[in-house]
Amino acid sequence: MQPAAIVPLDRLPLTANGKLDRAALLALDPERADVGRAPSTPQEQVVCELFAETLGRGVVGVDEDFFELGGHSLLATRLIARLRGAFGVELGLRTLFEAPTPGKIATRLDVDGPDGSYEVVLPLRTRGSRPPLFCIHPGGGISWSYSALIKHIDPEYPLYGIQARSLARPEPRPESVEEMAVDYADQIQTVQPHGPYHLAG
Repeated sequence: MQPAAIVPLDRLPLTANGKLDRAALLALDPERADVGRAPSTPQEQVVCELFAETLGRGVVGVDEDFFELGGHSLLATRLIARLRGAFGVELGLRTLFEAPTPGKIATRLDVDGPDGSYEVVLPLRTRGSRPPLFCIHPGGGISWSYSALIKHIDPEYPLYGIQARSLARPEPRPESVEEMAVDYADQIQTVQPHGPYHLAG
């Protein structure tokens, strides 16, 4: 369900009938059309986006090597600074040489792996000295969309998504909004036992 590439256009080309003129759309570079494995966690998604932004590419796959895509020491320094700013982790330049793909970098961010991506509490960024921000899921029940906040909220604020029950395994769901609120409050207290609490969503 993830696009292979995102190509910004000033306007969509139309036929004389006002329909999309697919023949007039820009052709994708066949070498870049398949970038391999898609991100399987919100952290991998953000790291892929930071790689792409730093390298000036539309999209970077999870297993693509920073240096094989044209990265060099100057860009590496810039990427490490962006990763520190987004996740609040201390990564050295050596880390990028040892782990030059978004997937390998994401494993060093000290958050749950893909097996925890559908649990009720989704750790998006676990480090930081300030009180955490808990983001309650939208209608679909999944909180991955809040990973976009990682790049915009000060890294001193830990960030957690709260997701619907039964995504990771079959289990009973709350039968009312009140039961859901109590369940989510209990889950939030496993991370932060005492308030005040910061919620979004």
